[in-house]
Amino acid sequence: MGIDCTVVSDTVTSRGRPAERTFDWFAQDLQGNVWYMGEETQELKHGHFGKMIDSGPAGLNGAQPGIMMEAAPKSGDSYWQFHWPGHALDTAKVLGNGGPITVPYRSFKNTLLTQEQSPLEPGVKDQKWSVPGIGYVKERAATGTKEQIKLVSVTHH
Repeated sequence: MGIDCTVVSDTVTSRGRPAERTFDWFAQDLQGNVWYMGEETQELKHGHFGKMIDSGPAGLNGAQPGIMMEAAPKSGDSYWQFHWPGHALDTAKVLGNGGPITVPYRSFKNTLLTQEQSPLEPGVKDQKWSVPGIGYVKERAATGTKEQIKLVSVTHH
């Protein structure tokens, strides 16, 4: 879409071994909202990362960007995070202050708690804790699965 983005590389491990690697594209507007511009997700198969089908940047094949984090979130706010009919219809709702939290990376005094869901996965809701300047530090399935994700490290290049 011609928008400069920051690329965040995210590696998911299972039992200490890499399972998935995602390159997420983010952009910040003049008001301070952080937009999600798409991703390329690679799954580990036979010892090599390969591109998955449902990867894609906003602007291609009907995929539209959405807000990942509002500049001034308020309890009850709802918004699209990514809109790609048939692939990703992710929405978020601000639940409010998530309080203090400790993850392997470090402890944080103040967090923002959101809940995410998609009509493509009915019954699945994820709660996510975010910190300004970092983004998501913890994710926990509220319904539908037992998945948990915690930030382990941050590396700047």
